[in-house]
Amino acid sequence: MPERYLMAASTDSYGDQREWEQSGHINYLCGCFMLLKPSEILFQYYIDVLMGPDAPPNALYPDQDFLSFIYRKDGPMPWSRIPIEWSANDGGMVEVLEGRLKSLHVKSWELAEGGNIADEKTKHVWMALVQEMENYYY
Repeated sequence: MPERYLMAASTDSYGDQREWEQSGHINYLCGCFMLLKPSEILFQYYIDVLMGPDAPPNALYPDQDFLSFIYRKDGPMPWSRIPIEWSANDGGMVEVLEGRLKSLHVKSWELAEGGNIADEKTKHVWMALVQEMENYYY
């Protein structure tokens, strides 16, 4: 296990994201937006855990669940939580965090499946940003 490490991530949970700020709400490490400092020692620790008898079982989100196991709050290497201003998982947060939101983790394309589906207003904002980027580069 490394003596020093960095693991900070946004939290992920079902329900209105504004509830995530309330004390006592479950903080589940979200692999969608995170900061970590890679190192050979950390990589070897990951391998040792995966090859050891206490390796977490495969799950619905194997990479995220593995990181949640390594950096669990009650373990030797707990993670730190990144505030939702850095990565919101809910299109409704655009208005709530107006002017402070750094990234938005939503799906804005047709036929998107799963959670974090953008509402129509957020889709239009996203498409305008895509168009601005394409105009700049093309």
